[in-house]
Amino acid sequence: MATTGVDRLFVDTNILVYATNEGSAWQAIAEQTLETWRRGGTQLCVSVQVLREYLAVTTRPAPGQTSEPD
Repeated sequence: MATTGVDRLFVDTNILVYATNEGSAWQAIAEQTLETWRRGGTQLCVSVQVLREYLAVTTRPAPGQTSEPD
């Protein structure tokens, strides 16, 4: 991504999920991209809604899992 002159960048839920999920095929590229923006001086921003969505996605049971202990 070769965009320059960006002071602030809004980070959506899916990017946060990919960047923090070690099992994701997109984890490395998402993490590297966020780090590149940050090192370039761009302020990374999220909204309260994005944080709610992130929490919901990252704390729900994986498909096939139950919330009940065995």
